[in-house]
Amino acid sequence: MVEYSYRFKNSGSKPLVVSEATASCGCTVPEKRERPILPGEMGFIKIVFNSKGRSGVQEKNITVTSNANPAFPILKLTGEVTAKQ
Repeated sequence: MVEYSYRFKNSGSKPLVVSEATASCGCTVPEKRERPILPGEMGFIKIVFNSKGRSGVQEKNITVTSNANPAFPILKLTGEVTAKQ
């Protein structure tokens, strides 16, 4: 299991509401904060990747739906899974 958090700051003047975060594969689970991110506040989207049964270079896309304008870019989680030594 690999965990990574994408951090961001609400640089807008209104609360940022992240309504959904979805991954391109069932092996990757995004977790979002339930309450709005207030102006000036930091937020994060935590990603948990399960590498079981996978090998080689992996690239997973995370789509974030929110009230941000412009919209969130596609988040990419990239890494290489190697056999345990």
